Amino acid sequence: MIRMPATGTASGGDPFVSTSLPVIACAPQGEMLKFKHTCGLLELTMKGTATIKKVQMASEKVISGSASVEYASDEPVLTVVGTGNASSDTKITYTYTDGVALTAEGTKLYFGLPVGTHDLTFTFTDTDGNSMVKTAKGLKIDRAVITSSELEYAPAVAEVTDLSANGSYANCYVVQAAGSY
Repeated sequence: MIRMPATGTASGGDPFVSTSLPVIACAPQGEMLKFKHTCGLLELTMKGTATIKKVQMASEKVISGSASVEYASDEPVLTVVGTGNASSDTKITYTYTDGVALTAEGTKLYFGLPVGTHDLTFTFTDTDGNSMVKTAKGLKIDRAVITSSELEYAPAVAEVTDLSANGSYANCYVVQAAGSY
């Protein structure tokens, strides 16, 4: 049994964030072990100017919790069974200690995923508290293969009304409508 983490933390801009990429090895006695990957890797190139603090990846399938590997053939098969808590077994949250600064050229983030076709919903949160939700449908992940995708980070930012836009300033304002000021 192995464990697919439900959360990960990294520092120094490490794009892998404790990504779960379990490997397994088998060999007849006296021979060298031959390690095989059991998952695939999603390489997500993010473009923008923000600093990403947190990424939550949600799936319709179980992607975290307890897992087992069947290694009867040359290609190991990973089966994630989870913990029995559907709300946490279908989500993985990655937190970046120092944040990951995005660039116009693109910054790569990596996520380990079980082999198969996934419908994933990503929620990206930057250091300013803004967030963006993106969905990837039919994302095919193969064992020991890097699957690449690209996104432009464009968070939904609430419209803000500047009460001193006309150059008059006050130490107190009366606001008569809902909104951000």
